[in-house]
Amino acid sequence: MKGGKRLGRLNKELQDIQTFKEFKVETDPNDFLIWYISFKGAEGTLFAGEDFKLQFKFPPNYVRNNNNIL
Repeated sequence: MKGGKRLGRLNKELQDIQTFKEFKVETDPNDFLIWYISFKGAEGTLFAGEDFKLQFKFPPNYVRNNNNIL
């Protein structure tokens, strides 16, 4: 997948995930292939009220390869 199509796909996925009010999504200002997703632990679970932040790093040849969650 060429760079423009890859970025278009990532932009669509970013827009889709931003529709979920439970998640806050930010992209790295220097690298659109790195996303930070923040959320709170689900009520009624051991994680209730806890804050979580995931870093997603998409490979340069995304969609052909999976992304890494750090």
